[in-house]
Order: sequence, then C-alpha cells, then structure tokens
Amino acid sequence: MARAEFESIIAELRGQSIVLPDLNAIFGNWPKQVNANLDRLRHDVDEWLDRYSTIFPHPSKNMCRMILTTAFASTMSHNSKLEALKAADFAYFGATWCPQGRYDRLKVFTLLATWLFAWDDGSDQLYPNEIDMNDGCLWENLDLSRPYRDETREYVQICLGLTSDVDRSRTRPTNATIHAFEGIGTAIRDAYNSEQIRRFMDHMEDFLEMSRLEQILHLQGTLPSMEEFWSYRLGSSAVHVMLAMNE
Repeated sequence: MARAEFESIIAELRGQSIVLPDLNAIFGNWPKQVNANLDRLRHDVDEWLDRYSTIFPHPSKNMCRMILTTAFASTMSHNSKLEALKAADFAYFGATWCPQGRYDRLKVFTLLATWLFAWDDGSDQLYPNEIDMNDGCLWENLDLSRPYRDETREYVQICLGLTSDVDRSRTRPTNATIHAFEGIGTAIRDAYNSEQIRRFMDHMEDFLEMSRLEQILHLQGTLPSMEEFWSYRLGSSAVHVMLAMNE
C-alpha cells in the first residue's frame, strides 16, 4: 500500500472511536486458573530485571551509534523503562499461561517472555520518552539494527550450545539485554534434547528475520495488506518462540 494511501487511512481513523466486543464472552471457555506460585514468580522476575538493569546518563540524540558499542547499553538501563517492565506484570502472564506448570519451568518460560519484550523494545526505541522516534535509533535505522540482531543470533546460539565450546566471558555481548538471555538459554539447553533445541533456534531465527521485515515495511512508510501483515506478524511477535517452550 502506497504511503499516500497509508496517510489517507490514518487521517480517516484519527479521532474515531472503536468499540471492542466483550472479550469475556469470546474467551469464555478458555482456562482461567493462575499458578499458585504467582507471588514467588513476581519476586523472581523483578529480581531478574534488577540484575540486568544499569543506570545510564541522560542520553543525547546522537547516541545511537554509541549504544551498540558500549558495555552499558541496555533497553533496561533507564529507571522509567525498568519500572514499566515491572509494571507489565509478566509473572501474571506466565502464571496464567502455565497454571499447572512446575515452578522451575514456569520461571524460565516467564523470563523468556520478559526478555523478548525487553529485546523488542530495544529495537523499537532504546530509551522510551528520551529519544524521539523521529530522531532515529534502532527502529529508525536498518543499518544500526543489523548488528543488534546479529549479536543476538550469535549469543543465543552460544547459550544453547549450538556452537563449538567457547569461553562465554570472552564472548559476552556488549548489550546488556542480549546478555540477559544467558541464564534462559542455559536452562533451555539443559532441559531440551538436540532436536528441541534446534527447533527453538529455528523459531528464534524466524523471529529475528520477521522483525527485520517488519522494520523494512515501517521504514518504507507503507501500510501492509492483511496478507503481508500475517506473513510476518506471528514471527515478529515471537509466537512460535513461545510455543516452542510448551514442550
């Protein structure tokens, strides 16, 4: 869809009200239990977020290149971002998805979901409310986002044991959000067989590629058709990555 048509649709929608149906009726037959370990999980998720957060100085608009090379760069590096991630209550998300799950596996599942949201925010806007989207950062620059995805791919493979044995301390990523995958990847590697690990990595590769395609469409300034949208959206929202954890 051409940019002119895209802008025309946006102009038509601006100021309009959309009424959603009663979702309770639509999902009335879905299970509604909550895992009994919710409070414990909330504590552990918050602790995990605190561990990988870094207080970072107020960023300037010309920081975008520097954030990819500094050891302090992280999507969780600003207090407001950290508090927003905690307020999202990923523990409740995990506890409702896996109401009967064993705690050790529930924790890994929930931390993966939290990490995926944090990672995606890293490509959307590294410092929400601090760097305007129109001034450009990862989400506004395909060249800058490429090393972010490449480093993620490489480190996930290392954590899953899909590369030759290496000293992880020498391959620690420069981005703290990417580094936060380490404990998650180790737990997946220890619990899954080689086929399951490979399948998980295939879905992670798809997630990275579909997020790239989504960014390209955004940068082109075009509104995708429904067919185009569904061709990438399940991948870019990591649906298949999370489903791979159901095993």
